[in-house]
Amino acid sequence: MPICIGRDLGSSLRAFHDWSDQPAQANLRAEIWDNQSVRQLSYCTTYGTFIDILNKYPIVTKGHDETLMAVQAMAINEFAKRPSNGEDRDWGLIHGDFQTEK
Repeated sequence: MPICIGRDLGSSLRAFHDWSDQPAQANLRAEIWDNQSVRQLSYCTTYGTFIDILNKYPIVTKGHDETLMAVQAMAINEFAKRPSNGEDRDWGLIHGDFQTEK
């Protein structure tokens, strides 16, 4: 049987998101959202720094400043959303939500 790492990884990620979107996980989503220090850390280590990192390689970013700023603005809006109550998919858990403060 061939190894299908991409498919297996995708299936695992989809299963995580399906599980975390369940109404039974509403309290977990609310608790994660309330942990502002970890949410801030998650934002800072991803969207808060990516433009500065990419700008170290101007050949990659040349002409894309407006797009990069739009992506960063989108991330700010996403991180500000309240958790889903299980009836919508506006906001859900991500794997990075389970990182620690230290």
